[in-house]
Amino acid sequence: MRFIQALIAIPAATVVLLGAPLASAAEVLPYVQVSAQGEVKAKPDHMVLNLSINATEKTLSRAKSKVDKGFRHAMSVAASLNIPESDIDAARINNYPQYRWHDGTRSYQGEQVSRDMHITLHKMEQYGELVNKLMKENLIQVNNTEFRFSNRTKLEHQALQQALLAARQKATLMAETMEMRLGTVLVMTEGHSQMPQPMYHRMEAMAMADSPRAKSAPMLVQEQTINSRVEVRFQLK
Repeated sequence: MRFIQALIAIPAATVVLLGAPLASAAEVLPYVQVSAQGEVKAKPDHMVLNLSINATEKTLSRAKSKVDKGFRHAMSVAASLNIPESDIDAARINNYPQYRWHDGTRSYQGEQVSRDMHITLHKMEQYGELVNKLMKENLIQVNNTEFRFSNRTKLEHQALQQALLAARQKATLMAETMEMRLGTVLVMTEGHSQMPQPMYHRMEAMAMADSPRAKSAPMLVQEQTINSRVEVRFQLK
């Protein structure tokens, strides 16, 4: 269930009633400037599992061969859970020569090959089984998991609307308290929207993989908060 909650932020507001000494009343309008925050809470509807497959060997070909083995295992796991290839991104492969320094001399030790994978999981109840099967291959490292929203733009717009309504409410309160009225909006600025994405790191993934209940352990996804901040300047009458 989704609900919307408006928060009225308390940062300092600005009220200007008099202009600078050298400016006339016609040139400087009295105004009130307020900041406010709005938020929306919603449950994510999909997640992205970020993996890396790493191997270090004496030769580049041997390192790449191991990474290819890990990649085939990951693809086999995804296929067993009916995760389509269109939900898998694994295009990036890197290799890094490995050196050791001793007494100011550098000696070549081999090659490290790494391949990043990003698996989008729409059936989040499969998370436990997916991680359990992936971690059976020692070359695979689960880096983190990101919660995502299919309707992210809509949620951000709702949070922005709540912030604007909170700004008007705050400015109205200030104006009425000072026996004035709000006029037109002179300036509006939006801050950055915030959409937290809780991460499940490798240690937690390993614990889940070692659990005998990994296949059936539920993924407890909590509601996440999307924030929006605004500053609005109203003319005063």
